[in-house]
Amino acid sequence: MNKIIFDIGANQNVDIIEAKKFNVFSNIMASLYQRFFTGNIRGLFKIAIDLYQHKIPMKICNYKENGGVCVIFRSFDFNNFIRKDKNSKQKEILEILQNSVIKMCEKFKIDKIPFVNAYEKVIENNYKNQYIFNRLTFSRNRKYKAGIEINMTKNGTKINILFTDKNENILKRNEIFKTFSHYYFVHQIIYSGKWLDNQKYIASSRNKNINFIASINSPKTELKIKPKEKEKEILEKLNRMKI
Repeated sequence: MNKIIFDIGANQNVDIIEAKKFNVFSNIMASLYQRFFTGNIRGLFKIAIDLYQHKIPMKICNYKENGGVCVIFRSFDFNNFIRKDKNSKQKEILEILQNSVIKMCEKFKIDKIPFVNAYEKVIENNYKNQYIFNRLTFSRNRKYKAGIEINMTKNGTKINILFTDKNENILKRNEIFKTFSHYYFVHQIIYSGKWLDNQKYIASSRNKNINFIASINSPKTELKIKPKEKEKEILEKLNRMKI
């Protein structure tokens, strides 16, 4: 089953300052909405909402003729947006995202229910994009649990290794990396996690090149890069994604 990617952002012709302010919030909302979306639409792989400052008629491209990507062009009042408070900004982005995908559903006769469910989940979650990546798992002696915690805010995304007792009461968290608030960067850094023994937990990238190791007995986190000959290249990549 393909996982649809959601993207909403300011068109490149929008004033750079206004675009940056908007995209900080829109990246978080798109990632949150995507996390709760469980639908599967044959042939649709990405929904990209491209917002213009000036007035344009709304246009929804046919994803079947565009490699599975549905691009939606529409107008947006960026000047009004930047004057709003945080809660109002979050609500407005969610509403324009939802309105856009519902219009797409109506045009191509797609089931709206998965989109409605994702919308409702975002509201139930109070617009917070903080979650456990995959799930908490037991240590080998079943005394502790651990997992990867993602906390995405307008100031960046913190990736933590979270340790709890067996009843999931939080014992400690080790921050392993802070990156930009977009699912792309999170997925470049973290893909899976597992216990190494009864104290140490490792969080790894998809190709196992990047590995963060934390211990329930230590506040420090160890970074291991494989293979050794690619260490410089991988460190440069991490530095570009770090904030």
